[in-house]
Amino acid sequence: MNSKLSVLFATLLTLLVAGASFAAVPRQVVVPKKTTKFLRKGFVIGGETQGLTSLLAWRRTAAKTGKLERWVFDFGDKQKRPLKERISYFHAEVQGARGRVTLTFPQMQTTEITPQYIAQKVLGSPLVKSVDMTYDPEDVSMNLQIQFKRPVALRATELPPKGEKSSRLVLDFKALR
Repeated sequence: MNSKLSVLFATLLTLLVAGASFAAVPRQVVVPKKTTKFLRKGFVIGGETQGLTSLLAWRRTAAKTGKLERWVFDFGDKQKRPLKERISYFHAEVQGARGRVTLTFPQMQTTEITPQYIAQKVLGSPLVKSVDMTYDPEDVSMNLQIQFKRPVALRATELPPKGEKSSRLVLDFKALR
């Protein structure tokens, strides 16, 4: 009887601690509509499980003030054709005070983007210090770890396909200082 009570107590304690740990992390779920909210710390999740997808293109633009930068990712299906449905699942973690954002794209079968291409494109960025890209063909995922020159906030917007354009993910990075 005593061991059953111990197991029950341990299970309840675990559930309470697990629930409290999730409550401490700010999080945001992206739906296919524009938001004005920037996330300073925590994580953003969005998209939906699609099966295998591809990354067709990546673009970067920066405001003349040097305080805002926009990254646009164009998604494709596993045959590298423009994706005509919601983007596949993604996860972005913002470590505001450390000036770091980690992007994870599971189910990413292939990409047209190379680490060299990204490094070249962020070379003159007023916000980005470095980008480390890893692609794991075994896990079928792509990760980007972005180190900023100063703390940033993140806004994520999922754009549906439009005409011949594929589904897109728009990430806006705003300097906090």
